[in-house]
Amino acid sequence: AAIPDPAARANAGTELKKEHRTGYESKDPEVRRTLARTLLERANAAEVDAVHRYVHLDQAVALAEGVRDVRLALEAVDRLSIAFQGEAAPRGLLALENVTRGAKDMSVVAEAATACVEMVGVALSADDAGSAVRAVTMAKTLAKTAKLSGLVARATEVGTFVDAYRKSSGAAVAARKVLEATPDDPGANEAVGRFLAFGRGRWDEGLPHLGKAGGALGALAAKAVASAEDATARQAVADGWWDLGQKEKDGLAR
Repeated sequence: AAIPDPAARANAGTELKKEHRTGYESKDPEVRRTLARTLLERANAAEVDAVHRYVHLDQAVALAEGVRDVRLALEAVDRLSIAFQGEAAPRGLLALENVTRGAKDMSVVAEAATACVEMVGVALSADDAGSAVRAVTMAKTLAKTAKLSGLVARATEVGTFVDAYRKSSGAAVAARKVLEATPDDPGANEAVGRFLAFGRGRWDEGLPHLGKAGGALGALAAKAVASAEDATARQAVADGWWDLGQKEKDGLAR
């Protein structure tokens, strides 16, 4: 569904806050957390229209942020992005920023740092490299604050993958222009194939390009396409990908 009109959302928000005035005015975190869960549940009701569904979910996010509940906030963000075809990573990162702003409880900061690392995958699955970079930066900052050296190292490792993804994405964009004029260009096919297969996981689209790349990579990709229906041959190809991956310098292919 499309995101409802701002004026309609504002009216629905006013109605909702009047209906749940006691919960909104409570200083008890558990009361507000319970209200957030209630709004999440009510958003599923068949009789709730799009405007009120959006407001229920959006307010659930805000309430969860206010009580510093990382998982509840992200659950509400996920539901909101699914229902209204939004981008989960940017809104999720904003929620994590709000949850951790001024937080003194290091368990909350640590949980948010872990969630930021997880958000990298959400961002890249949507081909949103910008949000992935932001997630890595936030993860490292929060992990350092929580004094979690292992998580800092993990975020740094993930950041290396994100850098490789961005580099591959840029190369693929340039290569597509080359392929418009010369469809069989080996280098351009390799760039596009690497991004599709190794970066996006879209092997069905990437392999035909890699098959035109030449060299060991091209030969293995062509063999993969030819052996799609042969289980024994597929195992040999899988072993070939493993061997090739050990020699690869491309962070996406390892």
